[in-house]
Amino acid sequence: MRPYSVFCFLREHPELQSMKESRQHKNTDTYVHCSHVALKSIRMIRSMKIQADVEAVVRGAMLHDFHLDDVRREPCSSWQRAKRHPQVALAKAEEIFELGWREKNIIASHMWPIQIGQIPRCKEAVIVNLADKLCAIEERFLWNHAGKKMNRDILFLKKMERENSAISKI
Repeated sequence: MRPYSVFCFLREHPELQSMKESRQHKNTDTYVHCSHVALKSIRMIRSMKIQADVEAVVRGAMLHDFHLDDVRREPCSSWQRAKRHPQVALAKAEEIFELGWREKNIIASHMWPIQIGQIPRCKEAVIVNLADKLCAIEERFLWNHAGKKMNRDILFLKKMERENSAISKI
């Protein structure tokens, strides 16, 4: 599957649609946040010309916060939630999807360095980790900018998919 196809498949998946019901970073929901992280990760890969498994990046980014309904019901502090939610997200993602080691590392390590024991062990995990932090800042403090940026990222992803499709036909 191509990155745009993976992105669309996951965005349309009924389980991921349920992420629209949980709040994230003050101004958005988890579904939009994960989409934003996936698109920003792809843009980072393209703009820095990084050789990476883009499909794993998209899958890991879309599933990295696949948890919040479960975790937020528990009586715990924000700090405890931040440290615990990657394991909950990984367990939930593994119940529904078949994940490769990169995708598992992306999900498990996306809260590094808060979760010091879960270190990103591949460049794909580092990329998603950075994109997650940047998106959180944009969504928290610059929401209008983040919304416009995400729309541009979706157009960028479609363009990238068309270019890859044209190249593969040659």
